[in-house]
Amino acid sequence: MYDIKKKIENEEGLWKEVSQKKAFLTHFPPRLTLQTHQCCNFACRFCYHFTNKFYYGNDPAKMGYMQFHHVEAIADELFPTLQYYEATLLGDPFLSPHFDKEIALARKYNVYFRPTTNISLVTPKTLEQVDGVMDWLKCSFDSHIRGIYNAIKIGVRFEKVVEKLKMFAEKRYQMNPVPYFRVGFVLTDLNMDTLPEYIRWCSDELGVDDVEVMGLNVDQYQIEPLNVFDQVDRVNDILEKSMQTAIDHKVKLRLAFSRMPREGAKGKDRFVSGARSEQLRRDQAPLGFIPPRSFDKMSYVICGERNRGDIGDLGYVWTNDMRRHDLCEEFFNRPFIIWNGNVEACGNCNTFYVGNIYEKPFREIWNCDLYQAARKRMYEGAIDTWYDCCHDCICMFVTYDRATSDHRFSHFWRIMDSSGRKEDKGVIDARAVRLKGKVEGIVVEEAPSLTTLKRIAKDWVPPVFVPHARGLYHRMKKWKEKK
Repeated sequence: MYDIKKKIENEEGLWKEVSQKKAFLTHFPPRLTLQTHQCCNFACRFCYHFTNKFYYGNDPAKMGYMQFHHVEAIADELFPTLQYYEATLLGDPFLSPHFDKEIALARKYNVYFRPTTNISLVTPKTLEQVDGVMDWLKCSFDSHIRGIYNAIKIGVRFEKVVEKLKMFAEKRYQMNPVPYFRVGFVLTDLNMDTLPEYIRWCSDELGVDDVEVMGLNVDQYQIEPLNVFDQVDRVNDILEKSMQTAIDHKVKLRLAFSRMPREGAKGKDRFVSGARSEQLRRDQAPLGFIPPRSFDKMSYVICGERNRGDIGDLGYVWTNDMRRHDLCEEFFNRPFIIWNGNVEACGNCNTFYVGNIYEKPFREIWNCDLYQAARKRMYEGAIDTWYDCCHDCICMFVTYDRATSDHRFSHFWRIMDSSGRKEDKGVIDARAVRLKGKVEGIVVEEAPSLTTLKRIAKDWVPPVFVPHARGLYHRMKKWKEKK
């Protein structure tokens, strides 16, 4: 067993270096997001892999997965100082082709395993297997009503999912530590009217620790009917009712945004969520106690979310606007490692590519030129001096509107197209980040033409991503037509 004390000392040393504004960090990140595969047994209408699901099913060889010797190498280097890793991004972690071995590695290095799952594969036997290793679980559960749930998640038995949720709600109290229980709700046109009742249901029927409401990622033409951008009054009315429901029923509620701006809003009118969240921070009564942590050995606050303040002190409603904005801690305490070995510094966009774990050790990637440049920029100025893509980040400046989403979308393609082929190592490094000017000597071009996008969708993208790219092409076409 690896010493928990040393892991905490590593985190304290890391934040000491950050307080001293060091760009080169000698301490390793205390948390990690690790995607070892992309397989999923569900088909969700708003997911990147909705189309791929029908092409490839759950075949790891076609969907993409990480060979176990790579997982083992990552664990050997990172796990001795790691406190926990989140098994999320795309795919269900319980479908990993080497799940048993991954749990054994977490147990060996005394690292907590935190899955985001659809819970359909979780059984009492699985919970016995992860007992002592899993201290947190998030279930993607987008409605407590059968008809709505089945309209979002295709080909799924709603009753089976509810049965598994209630089983976990009961069995988790037999585990040590008792896992923190979160449910995730993606706000769409289909389910948003039921959100207040959903919050009550999840609290009464499941006894969840919190409910997380996320905005819809706009990147595929087939999810257009699910968008809510043209329903501002309806959305904001539902959000207000949901926040009041959470406070009245004493349920912790996490929101991506507290209000949605009107289309075409400019200046401060785009940032109405920040103003409402500040009012919430000021007016809502604190809980009066700090909820028990899901872990009994780790330091700091619930779920390790140090930069969000203590959830127990903020009250029942928390929004992305309540983050601290002097630093983005993604660049200091949590890398994202993808199944193909790619390491990204940010999980909210594909912009910050910093290296490939198959080609060089993490220690070199952790202090590469891009990582250090990003940290220096954050030390030196306020957020308006950061990279352009950060200005559109839903975690920093909450401006959840169609214009911002289209802007994010166009910049994604600007980077992908200007970087060349994905397999070419020399240009992978150049894909790193969108700057005002150059990226490590590579000039960032304007958004590619529709012809270029069509070529990318047809020829450039590896087969597993072709349906996704075609969807992006149609979305980009609509965006350009509006211009």
